Amino acid sequence: MITVLRRTGIDAEPTLAEFGLPADLRSDTPVETRRMVAWMEHLLARHPHRGLGLLYGEMTNPLDLGIVGHTIASATSLGQALDAWTAYIHLVRPLIETRIVHHDDVVEVQFIEREPTPYGRAMRAFWQEGKLAGWALALRRLTGVSNGLVEVHCAFPDPQLPDRYREVFGCPVYHDRPQTLLRFPRAMLDLPLPHSHDEAHRLCEAQCVTLNEEMEAATSTTAAVRRLLLRDPTRLPELGPVAEALGMSARTLRRKLGDEQTRFTDVLHEVRMRAACDYLRTTTEPVGHIATQLGFSDESAFGRAFRRTYAVTPRAYRARPPAIAS
Repeated sequence: MITVLRRTGIDAEPTLAEFGLPADLRSDTPVETRRMVAWMEHLLARHPHRGLGLLYGEMTNPLDLGIVGHTIASATSLGQALDAWTAYIHLVRPLIETRIVHHDDVVEVQFIEREPTPYGRAMRAFWQEGKLAGWALALRRLTGVSNGLVEVHCAFPDPQLPDRYREVFGCPVYHDRPQTLLRFPRAMLDLPLPHSHDEAHRLCEAQCVTLNEEMEAATSTTAAVRRLLLRDPTRLPELGPVAEALGMSARTLRRKLGDEQTRFTDVLHEVRMRAACDYLRTTTEPVGHIATQLGFSDESAFGRAFRRTYAVTPRAYRARPPAIAS
């Protein structure tokens, strides 16, 4: 939201403290939903610019979804990518759920809000507009088809931005409809994706399957912390924000983790090492760059931590055949 408003010439950062939000707030910073909703509704009421959701949607990227995004982007076809979305998007706990319905000639993507909806009318329109724009851009990026949409339905009033909507969607758009959705030709499901990679897709999907099993089986505080950290291992928060996101104090979180015979630093290390293995297996990123992404001071510190965990250097791990890499 800060970046979206900045593009319209508005600095929203001074308002963060009023709502108990950190000054370095980012899209992946874990915060209480009620605080975030109150802050965003305040901004939308104070700066009722039309089309903010379109700006937000255009700034999103499937890869923002972490391992789920990589699973989608590495798929062979759009159909396989949407199958991955359907199977694993719940791992990132979206505020608006997505249902994909296949008809004879078209595929319909429906956007469904959680009940009860935790925000008001202005934010509903913002999120729905953003979801539509994000999907339109993602389909364009994934397939290379510029104007693949057949039609768009919006369950909110017309903001009277016909040229802007035409630019974003390239198809008829209908407002004040019962359901927010978009439709595209079913034939697009067979389109190949430009960044498809069978091995990367297999490895990323295996990680999603593991996360899904853990989510279904585990109800512990440790599992909750692990899931939160795994949303984006390249931007790992401190204990305080994690505790707040889980609805407890830092002291309570420490105690609960201690009751489960672990510490926050232990879970943090586990997530970093799991992410390191994924990056080493599925990318050609230099080891030094991976170290920086995961928050290590330098490549040497990363190497020492990796050797302590796996008894092998990062480069040696990467050089192993895939069958024995793990």
